[in-house]
Amino acid sequence: MVRVQQGELRVNVYRRSRVEIAKAKKHSGSFFDERYPSWWPKDKYPLNYVSEAERSVVPEYFVFWDRSPVNGAIVTLISPEWFDESEDLSYLSDGWQPGFIDYDNQVYYDTTGRPVKWGAKSKGLELSKLPLLIPNHEYDEKTGNIRLLCQ
Repeated sequence: MVRVQQGELRVNVYRRSRVEIAKAKKHSGSFFDERYPSWWPKDKYPLNYVSEAERSVVPEYFVFWDRSPVNGAIVTLISPEWFDESEDLSYLSDGWQPGFIDYDNQVYYDTTGRPVKWGAKSKGLELSKLPLLIPNHEYDEKTGNIRLLCQ
């Protein structure tokens, strides 16, 4: 995973495995991806930088802001091989895959950016049901570069 910072904005670029690519392609264009809701917390994210209908430009990479929709908490990569052992992860149960986690609010996201598991802190919170926010970006196949865009 690569992190890019410009001013106060931090963007992560995660390279998916073959299995994760297949899952991303399966979900491409689903109703979940249509748009962020009109009640999205505008004070947490600069909406003029947000893409609308794409989960990612190419299935191989997942590009997202490093902040959770819930209170703007940090979202980080997590795997069964490495995670913060001091945190309560009982809500993940057994057999969970690598993904992204908001430790503060106990929300686990899969590698397509969808929330899939919730702990006691986030149960019932509307914002915990939102996918990770994706910046407007483009991918240059020749160079392999991902460029962030603003509208």
